[in-house]
Amino acid sequence: MSFNEIRSLDTFDSSHGGSSESPEIHTLYRVSGSLALLSCIGALFVIITFITIKDLKKHPTRMIFFLSVCDVLFSLKYLVTAVLPHSDSFQTKRFACYLQAGIQQFFGLASIGWSGMISLNLIISTSRPFENPSTYSKFYHAWVWSYSIVTSAILFKNHDVIGPSGDGTCWIKAEDKPLLLMFFIPLLAYFSISISSLIIAAISSRNRSITSTSSGRNNSLSDRNRTGMLLRMSTYTLVFIVCWAGPLAHRISQIAGHHDAPNQASVLMFFDAIGVSIQGFMNALIWITNPSILRGFLGNIMKYLPFSKKFIKDGENTPLIRSLQDESQDPTQLAVMLRNNILTCSLRGITLSVNDNLNLSNSSSLKQQQQQQQQQSHIGGDIHQHLPFDSLSSSSSSNPINHGNSYSGSNEYSNNNNNNNNNNNDNNNNNNINSNNNNNNEQYKVYTEKELFKDIFDMSPDTNMGKHKFKDYCPNIFAKIRSLNNITPSDYLKSFDSSLFFENLSNQKFSEGKSGSFMCFSPDNKFLIKTITRQESVLLKKKINNFYNYLVKNNHSFLLRFYGCHKISMPNDHTIYLAIMSNVFGTIPQGIKIRERYDLKGSKVNRGGNDPLFKGDGLGLDLDFVNYRKFLNLPEGFSQPIIQQLKSDAAFLTSLNIMDYSLLIGVIPNNEDFKKKLMESGANFNNILSASNFNNNNNNNNTIDGSSSSGNHGSNGNSGLLKGSFTNSSLLVSSFDFSNGILSADEKEIYYIGVIDILQLYNFSKKLERFLKVYLFRKDGNGISATRPEPYKQRYMKRMNEIIKNNNYKHKSATQQYNNSIINSNNNYYHNEEEVLFDT
Repeated sequence: MSFNEIRSLDTFDSSHGGSSESPEIHTLYRVSGSLALLSCIGALFVIITFITIKDLKKHPTRMIFFLSVCDVLFSLKYLVTAVLPHSDSFQTKRFACYLQAGIQQFFGLASIGWSGMISLNLIISTSRPFENPSTYSKFYHAWVWSYSIVTSAILFKNHDVIGPSGDGTCWIKAEDKPLLLMFFIPLLAYFSISISSLIIAAISSRNRSITSTSSGRNNSLSDRNRTGMLLRMSTYTLVFIVCWAGPLAHRISQIAGHHDAPNQASVLMFFDAIGVSIQGFMNALIWITNPSILRGFLGNIMKYLPFSKKFIKDGENTPLIRSLQDESQDPTQLAVMLRNNILTCSLRGITLSVNDNLNLSNSSSLKQQQQQQQQQSHIGGDIHQHLPFDSLSSSSSSNPINHGNSYSGSNEYSNNNNNNNNNNNDNNNNNNINSNNNNNNEQYKVYTEKELFKDIFDMSPDTNMGKHKFKDYCPNIFAKIRSLNNITPSDYLKSFDSSLFFENLSNQKFSEGKSGSFMCFSPDNKFLIKTITRQESVLLKKKINNFYNYLVKNNHSFLLRFYGCHKISMPNDHTIYLAIMSNVFGTIPQGIKIRERYDLKGSKVNRGGNDPLFKGDGLGLDLDFVNYRKFLNLPEGFSQPIIQQLKSDAAFLTSLNIMDYSLLIGVIPNNEDFKKKLMESGANFNNILSASNFNNNNNNNNTIDGSSSSGNHGSNGNSGLLKGSFTNSSLLVSSFDFSNGILSADEKEIYYIGVIDILQLYNFSKKLERFLKVYLFRKDGNGISATRPEPYKQRYMKRMNEIIKNNNYKHKSATQQYNNSIINSNNNYYHNEEEVLFDT
């Protein structure tokens, strides 16, 4: 727009006629203005309650907050027009007309955009209940704001189309059809999305929940709750459609050739103005149906007006208030119900799997084999046997270990194909799984709906709950891993007792990392159910043999343990891959809050450090740890074995072409509350590694072979520190059990550490990520997480050496230096195998 065009107000006035407000237009302004006032108040109510009520500051209510911001500014257009005298003259004033048009285009389009995104979010959360819908927030914002900005820019670029729009205000003139379509085509698309969300929710909610409590009471979505939920959803959808049906009908009539008479308000003009001016108020009414809103609002009234308690208590028994406070009728809870259905299916499948593999889980041969291997490493003359890398030596023939790609985990065998190999498996004394014994391990077993819910079908044979299916991958190998870690079938099943699993839904959450994976902790906090991708499940099936063989020799490895891999198929084509894994913080007594948590990768790009006020709250990343804590204050003599084990773990992952793993650290205070909770849990404080029990063990058992008088080798989470003498360099890394925590040198804190996220290959997607970050976004190639496994390992270990140290530790024997040389030689072995993996 040129300077001369801005100055020519008289030309603009004459082109649009003078101001002469008719009674019909006057009534139109007053009606739309009154409704706009209600909308403005309602939208402000939403904004204020969102800011003041903590429970609302989350997804998806955050989307309604942005919708209300748009509604406030959009309703001001009609409110100001109704209040100011001779407001119809704004249509003849360039600045006022352009301002009205800009508000309509930007905030009106953003308002319907957020309404559409709310419906789209509901579809995503319903169709993908194990996917965190908040991960789409950036897309929602990018779409809504960018489309509003672009179309507003186009509008002002073609400023000649701005003028009286037929609702008593300025916007796009009726005859400019192409620009009107920029608004109403998205509106029709949002209508379709809203209606689709209602249909999908109705179909999904028909499948009754199968979650039950210990009392046998069914927590299903009852017919009443289902009706209430669908009624609320219908209200959401209908409010949006009804409010914008009038403007849509009016614009369609204009496009069809109907012209509004000057200074006369037609019925369509009334529908148009009323619809767009009242939407903020209607959205506020919907907002009130959020159970958190009503509970918080009524709670505040009773807090500040005590005399109102009686009236509110009586009112809570009315059907309307009772329904509004019922969270089971909240549409946002539909995804929770679907997740609980899938988890219930998983728990039943886990029970069947464990019972079908009791012979392996109860076998003591695995423990005996591990003890024999550790004893051989103690009494062997070669110092090479003192390290976990002897299991990786290519010259070892007594225990063939498969570290290459010979494990055919990707090949799936049905149960019948394994029957002929049972005798061979029973006679196989060597429990390491190699390429010659692949067929002895079932690769998967499928449990049908009737097997999963046999009790329900026995009571009601005609029951039809939909197509439920549980696929259990590599059950034999996972059973052996559980046995290797002294997890008995009864203890494992007790941890996944469905009667306790759903008593506390707060144990369900989405990952704080980029993956946004869904995680659910067992009631005893020992295990973790986590969603994984199909690619991760393929990798886990293919490499679980390698993990098993490594853990046989490194039972106190920091690596996360995998205890199961499952695929669950549900009605409506929900297919979920789940992994059962250990919890790094599983030995922390329940009720103890972790004061600090860190996720360390060794990289520095997008790895925290941006908050100068960081005090350990939330999940800290590399730079947060470096800036706030700097290092772990470990007792003397502990740094070297920890670094040695971390280096061994990293080298093993590198050999599998795995990267992007990280060290998870938890810090809790060693106070009286912790000790009390520890005693209540039945655990022994002496199980926590500390300088005192380390020295006591040395005094009681200072032998060159480092063997324990108890003879208890390889236990995980039960034995505490085994006896030995580190000063003689004969205390093996595998003799340390770090899972129960490590007491700091000053005995003020307890550290829990473990290596997590160990299922990411350096594949094409990671190579593409690296290419884009380095060459497109100009990030430091040495500082980003996406890098080849070998340099990733080196950078990771550099960070580990920085943070895991003890300033008082000075002793380093010649034997330990020799051990380090062996570690370096084994690193070369890993590097060579890595090259083979890259080639394949």
